[in-house]
Amino acid sequence: MLTKRVFFTLKKTSIYPLSTVFVFIYFSSTFLKATMSNKTILMLDDDKHVLEVCTIILETIGYRVEVSETSHDILEKVEEVQPDLILMDNWIPKIGGMEATRLLKSHPTFRDIPVIYLSANTDIQQLAKQAGADNYLAKPFDLEDLENMVADLLCCSSVK
Repeated sequence: MLTKRVFFTLKKTSIYPLSTVFVFIYFSSTFLKATMSNKTILMLDDDKHVLEVCTIILETIGYRVEVSETSHDILEKVEEVQPDLILMDNWIPKIGGMEATRLLKSHPTFRDIPVIYLSANTDIQQLAKQAGADNYLAKPFDLEDLENMVADLLCCSSVK
């Protein structure tokens, strides 16, 4: 099942019980908390399980996480939340991830906010490029890859 792999996969070849995931995350990324505690991530996905797990993981690292299950009000949501980074699902209801990302990247105030595009599509690289996303992760994704990509984009971002 897709959501179970997102929940439990830490390495592509290893699956751990959820309690081990939390211990691993705590010990492997405690040092990031001091530098990431002021960073906000907005995650848009229609899968509540993915939202829950990613929120737990990213908050454990020290990020503030806001979530949305739709994309129709993306500009208003970004204005309200003022995120440092956005995780955008391709198949999010209403206008979809591609159009929502295009709206962000064409907006003068929001265009520099890094967007990581998420999708189970086999052509995610092309979809992310068409949308104007800064990077992408194929679902189901490796939790360590998520942590690293978020940290890398926030480290190099000029936003805030």
